[in-house]
Amino acid sequence: MPSSRGPATATLALLCAFLATGSGLVADARAQAAPAVVSGSARVVDGDTLVVGRERVRLYGVDAPESKQLCTDARGKEYACGVVAKDALAKRVSAGGGKVSCRVRERDQYGRLVGTCNLGAAPSEEDAGEWMVSRGQAVAYKKITPLYVKTEEQARRSRQGIWDGEFEPPAKWRYERRMEEGSDAGGESGSSGGKTAKAAVAATTTATAATKAAAPPRGSSKGCLIKGNVSKSGEKIYHVPGDPTYEATKIDLSQGEMYFCSEEEAAAAGWRPSMRNPLPVASASGAQRTRR
Repeated sequence: MPSSRGPATATLALLCAFLATGSGLVADARAQAAPAVVSGSARVVDGDTLVVGRERVRLYGVDAPESKQLCTDARGKEYACGVVAKDALAKRVSAGGGKVSCRVRERDQYGRLVGTCNLGAAPSEEDAGEWMVSRGQAVAYKKITPLYVKTEEQARRSRQGIWDGEFEPPAKWRYERRMEEGSDAGGESGSSGGKTAKAAVAATTTATAATKAAAPPRGSSKGCLIKGNVSKSGEKIYHVPGDPTYEATKIDLSQGEMYFCSEEEAAAAGWRPSMRNPLPVASASGAQRTRR
């Protein structure tokens, strides 16, 4: 009598093989190893992002104004500084023959490559990030690297580009758009989604009267006193007035650090409280409670 187990056995074998290799295929897809170098014709997306071939490349260590961002010039007149930054980079890329060569450091959470890109061909090639910062069309991302800090200081002293007027650091601008719109207005440059932002907006409305009435520290955002600091290890920690570490904590808005109007807002945005000596702080109702 012929066996009926042949087709079933074959099917089972195929299923086992798929299960055995499936996890590896998923892991490979997630890894999507970044190439060491990408080069070729480049298209400018914004002041710190290029498309080279099929890859989107984020310039390492710099942050340019966003495409919809406005700044103020020396006469107090608003202008589209994000568009100006994009056009400046596009013209420089075109002047170098339209080709770039990027040394890749990593692939970020959005699938973009992050690296330093040289404009044009040797010996006249130039670092795109340094060029943008030197012209005042981008700021140095100090929390990531000190690579362009001195270049930024020179651009500031000579009032190049955005330094000739007033502007919001791009990271702060993205954060405030998320708060206003309840969504990731910064696109790939942002770090939190719509639900988190909406929760933060809701929490902002419950800020205490005591906090609002207090004199804001220099550089605070809209009178909110809770300091959101990023540690050297990248951990997001907030400090409330009265903490032993509060006065010593300095906030750099250009590096994604910020102020919050309430602890609820800070927690909703993904920041944790300082672990130093729990002290009584005002709740949304104005009552005193102990923060643990």
